Amino acid sequence: PVFLGALRLFVLMPSPLAVGYLVALGSALANGSFCVPSKLRSVADADAHPAAFTLYCALGVLASSLAAGPPLCARLNRFWLGDDTAPQTARLMLSGWGLLAGALFTVAVGLSFAAIPRIGLATAQSVWGGVAIVSSFVWGVAALHNQVHSALLAALALAMLMLGVAGIAACEELGALLKRNWAAGGIVSDAGERSALNPSEEDSVLDVRAGDAAESASDVPAPRGTNRDRAVGLALAVCVGLAGGAILVPSAYEKQAVGLALLPSFGLGAAFAALVVAIAARVLS
Repeated sequence: PVFLGALRLFVLMPSPLAVGYLVALGSALANGSFCVPSKLRSVADADAHPAAFTLYCALGVLASSLAAGPPLCARLNRFWLGDDTAPQTARLMLSGWGLLAGALFTVAVGLSFAAIPRIGLATAQSVWGGVAIVSSFVWGVAALHNQVHSALLAALALAMLMLGVAGIAACEELGALLKRNWAAGGIVSDAGERSALNPSEEDSVLDVRAGDAAESASDVPAPRGTNRDRAVGLALAVCVGLAGGAILVPSAYEKQAVGLALLPSFGLGAAFAALVVAIAARVLS
């Protein structure tokens, strides 16, 4: 009965609220998966520059945006939003706000492809996802004047969200700390305990050599995967969230090309910005 009721709610009687939640779920799934192809072996072997991969992604966005052309926009707007303004959505309309939204998308995607090699897909996606939620909330309340039913609950939710983001960002450091505390608590093997209580001369020599190596390595620039590179990756992920949380803000100011009719302009803005970034990266390299 529950399944049939849900099926009737979402399919047979699609209310705007039900359709909105369903589309939001699909958006979350797609948004959490768009970076996965960058981790494929064939893509990794190609060793494409992040700017080039961003351009490929933007061209895909442009193609899919144009595929959702004006006739399809008119039909879906009428079905989902109850919008009967077919003459407005049945023709192609260029929007400056849509171009700006597409450019923000390119900024977010480009930074994400630069962050993933440094901190990994899981950590990067978690960090910029949480920051994007906070960014969207701040834009909605401060700039778009959206109503908040409970400021206290909203603040509590944002605080818990940021606490989770901080935990994800510091997961490696927390793991190392827990491992050291676990070992310090005596939960080690007998051999490990004897080695810790009675270090051999060879161990001392190895420790001295390791210390010398660490001192000599301090003058060498940190390679990829070090703490400095991880900090850069986390900073990039935060910037991804800030840009990603603002992608939909320009659409709130558009009064003509509303809904899916904004997609062609969005795709054009994303492709143009990605092309500019790719050319700049090529010139600077």
